[in-house]
Amino acid sequence: GGGAEIYIDGSGNFTYAGTITDDSGFLVYMENATGGTKTFSGALNGNGANIGLVNNTGTTINFSGALSLSTGSQAAFTATGGGTVNVTGTNNTLTTTTGTALNIANTTIGSSSLSFKSISSNGAASGIILNNTGSSGGLVVTGTGIVNGSGGTIQNSTGNGISLTNTKNTFLWNMNIINNAGIGISRPSATNTVLTNTTVTGNTGGNIIPAI
Repeated sequence: GGGAEIYIDGSGNFTYAGTITDDSGFLVYMENATGGTKTFSGALNGNGANIGLVNNTGTTINFSGALSLSTGSQAAFTATGGGTVNVTGTNNTLTTTTGTALNIANTTIGSSSLSFKSISSNGAASGIILNNTGSSGGLVVTGTGIVNGSGGTIQNSTGNGISLTNTKNTFLWNMNIINNAGIGISRPSATNTVLTNTTVTGNTGGNIIPAI
């Protein structure tokens, strides 16, 4: 496909309940929205297509349908420059090779948090970046039960595997954070980072700094 972009830049409320499936471009791209609540309640399936949210100060963006993004060298889910974002549900997955799987920067994670079943990257600059995400919510990666690796694997990053800066309430279940060139989990100003059945090993710059 040639992209199924939904572009929004206004201040009103917006709801889309349909399913979007595509293999290139953006599934959803939102830039310079200035208010209102934008809700996507249908399934979003991207085998090469991603989600980009840029400079949406004053806007709340909710994803409540299942997200399944596999984007290779492209970033999977990016929200930068303002606004509030929530991702709910039990089957959301992000998978990349050299693209950053999840990047939330200078954007508030809402009180419903970001919930993913698994997040994986292989060879990205960093697999997960949370930077200045506010104090309302956090990131939850669940995996399945207590099954090693079911929450995904962040591996072979050229920098830190996971970078947590000025963020809170990061819960990582059943993940592997392995063989990254930088620090496995860098958390210079993160609070309440909780790992459950998560393996962090073989990272050149250290495994978890500062230690939990």
